[in-house]
Amino acid sequence: MLRQTCRSLSSVEDVEITLFRDARLHLREPKSFGHSAPTRVVPIHNDGQLYLYLRSEPGKHDATILIAPDDALYMVWNHVRHCGGNIFISGREFLLVACSKHATSRWLQAYGVRAPRGIVLKRNTPLAVNFRYPAIIKPVYGCGSQGVRKVEGPDDAGLDDAWRAECAYQDLRLEQFIPGQPASVGAIVGMIETVFLPPCFQRIDSQNNFDYCGGALIEDLNLVERAHDLAAQALAALPPALGYVGFDIIFGEARDGSQDYVIEVNPRFTTSFAALMGHVAGPEFSLMGALIDLIEGRPAKIRWKDEPLSFAVDEFES
Repeated sequence: MLRQTCRSLSSVEDVEITLFRDARLHLREPKSFGHSAPTRVVPIHNDGQLYLYLRSEPGKHDATILIAPDDALYMVWNHVRHCGGNIFISGREFLLVACSKHATSRWLQAYGVRAPRGIVLKRNTPLAVNFRYPAIIKPVYGCGSQGVRKVEGPDDAGLDDAWRAECAYQDLRLEQFIPGQPASVGAIVGMIETVFLPPCFQRIDSQNNFDYCGGALIEDLNLVERAHDLAAQALAALPPALGYVGFDIIFGEARDGSQDYVIEVNPRFTTSFAALMGHVAGPEFSLMGALIDLIEGRPAKIRWKDEPLSFAVDEFES
């Protein structure tokens, strides 16, 4: 994801990039990312150093892009904002809703958008007896299908010791299981217009803890229209957004979309967005360039390759 973002940014004229990178991870040379923009990598060794840089660096740059999981995203966004940084991401109220899977579903339901019913289980709370099963259990804050399980009943044995250890200190959401075809669709919300991106099927390994494995571009025009309509409904219901917003959705059996659901809203770059960065047609087009143009109030210039797209999640490990 990081490499794709840098490559897409390098197609924008006069771009210089500064990367904050967890020092515990392997630090690749910027040239190995396959882009030409001047790039400086800043290794971050602890939270104190991160916030020191966030107080000094954002004001030196035209914009800051955050790639972070939901539980950290708002905290870092708020810190950069207080330090005067210009962030290419949505505002406070939108983030407070979208970062929480429970708050997102409740908000969408309140405004008439189909989203799964659910309840919050405080950490180390047993599964609810009076809930309709099968159901899905997941962390309230999370990403990449981490911690997502299907449970058949309140005494479900599928929640193994590894899952219990992973989720022991998190609030969990127990939600209605929605059958159908999982997919994702993104939108870039600008100052004067919103551009909906090509939707993608999601490959979910439901036999192996609902792991997200990747996706493929959707070519069925009926499904494309339904994905865009559902994303537009969600955007209209949610607090005002700006920048990239991703939606995890389920296509139901009805061709009119009446059984389609919004499962989650992602206020951050997603794997499908990273894949689409590499699906633009020619070096004169850039998805990050289109995002910058839309945020700054200019019309987007984007053209897609006329070919299929299929991708695996491990292609975009940063």
